Amino acid sequence: MFLHCDPLVLAPVMVAAPAEAPVSLDEAKAHLRVEHDEDDTLLAVMIDAATQSLDGRTGTLRRCLMRQTWRVDLPGFPRSGTIPLPLFPVVSISVTYTDTSGAAVDLVADEAMLRQTVGGPVVRRPAGIEWPPTAVADDAVRITCVCGAAAAAEVPAPIRSAILLMVGDLYRNREIGTSGSQAVIGARLAPYRRGLV
Repeated sequence: MFLHCDPLVLAPVMVAAPAEAPVSLDEAKAHLRVEHDEDDTLLAVMIDAATQSLDGRTGTLRRCLMRQTWRVDLPGFPRSGTIPLPLFPVVSISVTYTDTSGAAVDLVADEAMLRQTVGGPVVRRPAGIEWPPTAVADDAVRITCVCGAAAAAEVPAPIRSAILLMVGDLYRNREIGTSGSQAVIGARLAPYRRGLV
C-alpha cells in the first residue's frame, strides 16, 4: 500500500539552529555607545530576544535570517508535482522518502528541484518524471532545507538595523512600556515580512 496524494506540508522541525546572530555583541555595544563589559550577558540575551522575535517559522518576518537547517515531513508526494516550502529563503534541499518496501531512498538532484517562485520556494519534480510511490507514514517524505544567510553581512541592512533598534529599546526601557522607535522598526521590517505559506 502506498500514498500518492496531495498531502499537507506539516510544520517544519529545526534540525540545526543558527551558529551566530545577525548582529554581534560588539555591533550592539557600538550602537548603544556602551564602553564597559558589565552588561555583556544582558546584551547578548537582548540580541537573542530581538533576533528570535523576527527569525524562523514563528518569527514576525516568517523568514530565516542566519544559516539554519529545517526538516519538512509529508505523508507522501503530491499529485500536483509541487511541494510549497514554509521557509524562506531556502538555499538548498535534500529529499528522502520511504519506499513501499520500507527502505529509505534519497532522491538525486534531477528528481527533485528547488525553485524560487513569487509565492516562495517550492520543490518540483522535473517534467516527465513522476514522484515515486511511498510507504504509509506521517513522515514518508522528508525534505531537509538549508535556509538563511551564510554571514551576517548578507542579512538585509534594514533587518540588522531594526534588530539594533530593538536591542536599544530593550536596553534603555527595561520595563514594559511604549517607545517611539516601534514605528521606525515596523517601517524597516515591512518589506521583508512574509505571509504564512
